[in-house]
Amino acid sequence: KQTYELVRELAKPYPKNPEAHFAVALAAYNGGVPENGNDNTALEETERALALNPGWERAALLKSEIVSRKKPDEAIAYLSLFVAANPDAKAAAGALAQLYVEQKRFAEARAVFQRLWDRDRSAREFEFGVAVLSVQMKDWETAESLFQDLKRANYGDNGAVELYLAQLAEETGRYQDAIDRYKAVPEGERGWLAKLRVAAMMAKLGKMGEARKYL
Repeated sequence: KQTYELVRELAKPYPKNPEAHFAVALAAYNGGVPENGNDNTALEETERALALNPGWERAALLKSEIVSRKKPDEAIAYLSLFVAANPDAKAAAGALAQLYVEQKRFAEARAVFQRLWDRDRSAREFEFGVAVLSVQMKDWETAESLFQDLKRANYGDNGAVELYLAQLAEETGRYQDAIDRYKAVPEGERGWLAKLRVAAMMAKLGKMGEARKYL
């Protein structure tokens, strides 16, 4: 809060500078000032910054973060408009998708990542987002196709893609395929989980003795 007081004083001579208002907003937000009574300093200063620089993505992200704490639907509405007006704002689009996920609106979140991926097919992180959300939606066919594509592209680390592919085989009742895929997950935290699932798949195939021996 002392930082907030200092930044506020330093910013006073620059009322037409969006960065000055943003600095005050960020200091207020980090200092917990918005939580004191009816003080909305962080939001008000962010909106002043955006009034001076409407397309400023970082300020838009801060506004959505502040608003989403109490009114996630309003934050979603705001970010939707901002992303529509600023189609190159990838971070804002990602934040919008995250808000959709938090509200369990998986189809809308997937649509956001799909639009981002359509604009840049080399951005595998967006393809991964579409794939993960397809799993959440139980769209197994789409998820399988995307994760296979990601595997061919050697995307991801620590066996993330391999583990999802194994889980997809399990979810769709292909237990032997699931065993083979779980065994392909590299060592590490995911590899340990995969080992446990191998035994579970053996049990689902009725191979209880083999499962016990494997464990």
